[in-house]
Amino acid sequence: MKLPKYIIFTAVTVFVLAFVSQALVACSIKNTRKIGRGRDTVLVWNDTYDIGHYVDGNHLFIWETKESYYKVLSNIKKHKVIWGKLYIVAEDGYAVIDKKDFCRIFLTTPDEEYVKKVGYDRTGNPIYVSKKVDNDLIEYIVDFTDYSDKEQKILKQLAN
Repeated sequence: MKLPKYIIFTAVTVFVLAFVSQALVACSIKNTRKIGRGRDTVLVWNDTYDIGHYVDGNHLFIWETKESYYKVLSNIKKHKVIWGKLYIVAEDGYAVIDKKDFCRIFLTTPDEEYVKKVGYDRTGNPIYVSKKVDNDLIEYIVDFTDYSDKEQKILKQLAN
């Protein structure tokens, strides 16, 4: 008579565990952003930024929606997470991203060169558009000293 009770107990336990594991998987999927992680994804930061590896180098992107993302910095030389912040040294500047996804960028490329050609006007003159990303999570700073002393030290160490 004890055998059926054990079978029922085991069956119920397996059912409950399966249900709980499915619920946990559903919650984890629901609460993550839609950054596609693939073999060329170098790093994902809080499902808002990612560093992707491409033929022409590693680049930092910000994801605004599942389908909408923008390149923030090109040709990343080094990156490192220290004390809950992501530090990036790239060909065209420096970036520090904090835990709340706020990114402060210092561009080493002059503003007039930080553009991309998107076409030509009717008279044949090239049309340029700034590559600066317009997003509330990104602030472009005007001087390297706008970073804290600690941040400057870390960025300089990464640059060398």
